Amino acid sequence: MTRASATERSRMSKRLWGLEWPTWTHDGIVCEPAGLEEVRSFIADHYPSIFALEAGPFLTEAMTDAKRRFLEECDISVLRDGAELAGIAIGHPTDWSTWYSRSFALLPKYRERSLLTEFTRRTSSLLAEQGIDRAEVDTSPANVPVQRALLQAGFLITSTTLSERWGTMLRFTRFFNPKAEEAFRRQYISVPNYGRSAQSKEGGSP
Repeated sequence: MTRASATERSRMSKRLWGLEWPTWTHDGIVCEPAGLEEVRSFIADHYPSIFALEAGPFLTEAMTDAKRRFLEECDISVLRDGAELAGIAIGHPTDWSTWYSRSFALLPKYRERSLLTEFTRRTSSLLAEQGIDRAEVDTSPANVPVQRALLQAGFLITSTTLSERWGTMLRFTRFFNPKAEEAFRRQYISVPNYGRSAQSKEGGSP
């Protein structure tokens, strides 16, 4: 068995949902599924500058055997401009009903070509077609362009996280299951007027 076929067999999203990632083109850039070995050099060469890891205060983790095995289970896509690797995307299931976009990294000269918007649109369509309930992604509160793209794509801010690995992050969720979105909106967006009736009866101000 080749390493590529072993990696393809081990992808968690394929085992859970039978998920197959298509090849597509946008503005001359080809996005296609790939394996870990194809993107390791891109991660080593460009992640420190793209994600400001070189002098950052947060924990960085080496490529251990455990990390490699985990990434081999992930969905990895590459974005190619001819022979040049313009960027990569990595995601994976977090449970039986949720897909998490772990990383989307583009070289700076490709950031004005709507590649994140197109990737998000196509990924959302594919996940919805497979009956997956939601997609999630985290981004820095300072990353306004990514936040804007996610909100325009129908994502909602659903939580915040703090960690020694990433710092402060905003969690964005795109719901594909209407019942899941309805539950979130009911619980966390529609705010009841707690106590207002009691205050009125007692003559208090609202």
